[in-house]
Amino acid sequence: EAKTLQQFPSSGLIPEHILWSFYSQLMTALTTVHPQGLAALNITPHRVLVQSNRLRVNFCGFDEALQLTPEGKSVAEVQFEDVRSICRLLMSLATGINIQGEEMEKAGFLVMKNTYSEDLCGVVSFVLFNSHDNTKLPTVWDVQSLSWHRLVDELHHTYTHIDYLQNQLAKEHQNGRLFSLIAKLGYITERPEHKDDPKW
Repeated sequence: EAKTLQQFPSSGLIPEHILWSFYSQLMTALTTVHPQGLAALNITPHRVLVQSNRLRVNFCGFDEALQLTPEGKSVAEVQFEDVRSICRLLMSLATGINIQGEEMEKAGFLVMKNTYSEDLCGVVSFVLFNSHDNTKLPTVWDVQSLSWHRLVDELHHTYTHIDYLQNQLAKEHQNGRLFSLIAKLGYITERPEHKDDPKW
C-alpha cells in the first residue's frame, strides 16, 4: 500500500542515506520529464508516493492538463523550480518542518547544517541560496553533477537488490520444479489399480 511522504513514518532523525536515496529517485524522475520540455510542478510531500522504498511522483502533468502552469515564466524557470521543490522537500524531511518561504528555508538550513554532511547541505545550498542568472539557470543535470557519487551508490544498491530478487525468483522456480516432480511420482506410486500388487 502506497503512502505519501507526508505520511512517511518518522520517529526522529531520518538517516542521511535515506535522504540521498529519496533525492536520487526524485532527481532521476526529473531527468525523464525535463527533456520533454515539461515540468513536474509542485513536488510536495503530499504529491510523492512511497511504496516499498520507491518514490513515485503523483499528479504528474495534472497542472498542465488544467492549464495551471505559472504565466510569464520560461520552461527553464519552471524546471528549476522543480529542483528547488525537491531541495525544500528534503529539508522538510530532515527538519520535520513544512518549509515554505525564504525565511523558513534559511532557518531549516541552519538546523540541517548542524546534523547532516557537507555534501547534502552543499547541494541544498547551491540550489536554494546561490544567486542564479535567469538566463542561465542550472538544469537537473547540473545539480546532479554535484552529487554524482551518491547517484552511483544508489545505482549500486539498486543492482544489489535486483540480484537478490532474481536469486529469490530462481529459488521459487526450482521449488516449483521439485513440487511438479513429487506430484508426478506420487501419481505413479499411488495408482489405485496396483494397490494390492506387492510387486508394484
